[in-house]
Amino acid sequence: MASTHTSSFFIASIGNPGPTYYNTLHSAGHILLRSFAELMNAGPFSPDPSLSNGLTAETYLPKTQSRLTLWQSPSYMNTSGPSLARAYKSWLARENIVPDIPVPPLGVGKKKAKGMKPMTHNRTTNLILLHDELERSYGNLFLRYGGPEMSSKGHNGIKSAVESLVKAKLLSSGGGGPSSKTPTALMRLAIGVGRPVSRERDAVSDYLLKSISKSQHDALAAKGTDLQQLLEREILRIYKAMEPDEPPAVLTGESRI
Repeated sequence: MASTHTSSFFIASIGNPGPTYYNTLHSAGHILLRSFAELMNAGPFSPDPSLSNGLTAETYLPKTQSRLTLWQSPSYMNTSGPSLARAYKSWLARENIVPDIPVPPLGVGKKKAKGMKPMTHNRTTNLILLHDELERSYGNLFLRYGGPEMSSKGHNGIKSAVESLVKAKLLSSGGGGPSSKTPTALMRLAIGVGRPVSRERDAVSDYLLKSISKSQHDALAAKGTDLQQLLEREILRIYKAMEPDEPPAVLTGESRI
């Protein structure tokens, strides 16, 4: 049964723009978002000048009827933050949304995300940041709630996004700042892309930026169904946490498929 709540979410993929980098692991977030849009019959992506000229499409989740704006960053990965913050801020104003979504309780069996300092998040943004992640199993999805206290694991795109969101006062800073009494979490949705044998910087860069095979691309694109299932499940948990008889939210956590 569909929830009586209906909220809108801004799902932003970060990667590198243009055909040169589309078929690379560093743009796995873009590949997954395009696959998901096709699965949801969202229609073609088109540049939206009001949203930093990012490629944008609209759709709804069938079970929760949550409205989703799908947005692909127009910027290069390492500098994706400013355009993301501008687009998200414009989207909030356009949708007349004041972010006030509770972080759902972790539930049985959920683990706190690694690389985090303890912090209780009472509410989250309407933004879901979709990105690639090294050292995660290829194609596996992981959704985490956290702010600047959560490690970026050397991912410069995440660093840029978090820094820009904090600067724009769209995300609480780790040391206080806006809503420091109720720190705001960001929903970070990672798709695993594995890791090269060598840990040398150049080897890692080559691994992320070289063109991938059709089978590798298809394996990432096939995760569109998993993404739908994860979003439906997580948004239902958020809606349940909105009910007045629910207990307060607990520590930031991680869900996976």
